[in-house]
Amino acid sequence: MLSSAAQLNPSRFLKRLSEKIRSASTAGGCILDIPSGTGRNALYLAEQGMQVHCIDNSLDALRKLNGFAKELSLDHRLTVQQLDLLLNVGSIEQKLFFGIINIDWPQQELLPHFDNLLQPDGFLVVETFDDRGENWRCLPKANFYKEQLSPKFLIHYYDEHKAGPVDVDAVTVKLFATKQAKANSA
Repeated sequence: MLSSAAQLNPSRFLKRLSEKIRSASTAGGCILDIPSGTGRNALYLAEQGMQVHCIDNSLDALRKLNGFAKELSLDHRLTVQQLDLLLNVGSIEQKLFFGIINIDWPQQELLPHFDNLLQPDGFLVVETFDDRGENWRCLPKANFYKEQLSPKFLIHYYDEHKAGPVDVDAVTVKLFATKQAKANSA
């Protein structure tokens, strides 16, 4: 029988990007997983040898994450922080991250903070949740991420699909981008 930690399935999109993330992470650094929940994505990244800082507002989810990390002997690769990001984004313990993973939580008001949290050449992975039920009400408008990330980020992969009723401008999004190093002034 599989352990409870072994039953956690990371995002398939994240798994598809694992080689790009591994290549981008050769310089080291820590990856921010927001929100981490019980750690399905953070544990996957830790298994790949990466350091991950996990933030969630649920203390119960973070306790489960810690338990899974210990069970898999990955607790040395993870740090956790309980934080309501919508209220306290400025309270993130580490100032610069090499990557940000934002999966299944399309809080558009957080996007401007990603630039301040990522070091130059750091990467960003965003995957909104699927179009199910009333989820479309929380999804971004078409091209929102492209418009917000340009020109500070180089988008390497971008895929969006119409969501919700026909008369609503909402899309699901999957993207992989890197923060541009600041250009020298001429």
